[in-house]
Amino acid sequence: MPSRPADQTSPYRGHRLPPDVISHAVWLYFRFHLSFRDVQDLLAERGIVVSHEAIRQWCAKFGPTYEAGLRRRRARSGDKWHLDEMLLTIRGKRHWLWRAVDQHGVVLDILVQERRDQAAAERFLRCVLQSVSTSHEWSSRTSWLATRRPSAGSCRTPSIGGTSA
Repeated sequence: MPSRPADQTSPYRGHRLPPDVISHAVWLYFRFHLSFRDVQDLLAERGIVVSHEAIRQWCAKFGPTYEAGLRRRRARSGDKWHLDEMLLTIRGKRHWLWRAVDQHGVVLDILVQERRDQAAAERFLRCVLQSVSTSHEWSSRTSWLATRRPSAGSCRTPSIGGTSA
């Protein structure tokens, strides 16, 4: 993050701290999904005293610009995808976790359901495919999805924790 003076046209004009400190605080918040108080603690370790409320205001003002930059630099998903399923126990009840995963092991999206619902899992995968691109190859580690291709139907998100619509 290059340093530049807070001149008349700078969005940092009127702030007590230099632009480098503000941009670093906003970057920490959005890049590592920290709380405002966590960012405040990290800045305090560097000798910068700032309130969590000031960090919240900086993130509201400068955040959209930083967030858009982070999204542009995010790694692209792989060409081949598959759908994983896993049985979880949450508060003593059985739930099914579905994960859309690319060839590099990057989790693209997740779905948690109380029942193992094949139709909802297929809609979930179709929705993930449509949100990124429909040109990807995909396979499944479950036998019932291995031979099917997603249709170009509507993308509705199934309800979490219940039956799908």
